[in-house]
Amino acid sequence: MEHDPDVTTPAAGGITAAWRATIVVVWVGVAIGMASVWSASRQVGLSTWWLGPPTDGRPAVVAIAVFIPAVVVLVAAAVVQRYLWLTAVIAGLVVIVIGSGDIGRVDGLAIVEIALGAAGAATGIAALSGTARRASTRP
Repeated sequence: MEHDPDVTTPAAGGITAAWRATIVVVWVGVAIGMASVWSASRQVGLSTWWLGPPTDGRPAVVAIAVFIPAVVVLVAAAVVQRYLWLTAVIAGLVVIVIGSGDIGRVDGLAIVEIALGAAGAATGIAALSGTARRASTRP
């Protein structure tokens, strides 16, 4: 059986299919987690900075914007492999910044948001281990 390197080895800078799938699963989880924070915030009556109080909430654009990092990573995973790990790291840092805005307001929800961002960023860093390197030019 002949080995075809094009089937199993991604191009330089791309990540393996297993790491891409891992990033997708984790970022779907991050999106679900942020939706859970939204739901918990409304059920308990605690307002995150991006939702605002139930009686005078933020514009829908602001509330939905917290899902943009997850959408960007998922689209990047579907469209491009190169530097997907970096996209996941940056998106994770954005979610951490979003969560840090709730420190002192709703600490419990802030911890959840920060943990979600950290999980997304950590997965991106871990996926770096599955990034293809340039082929050696040595004989």
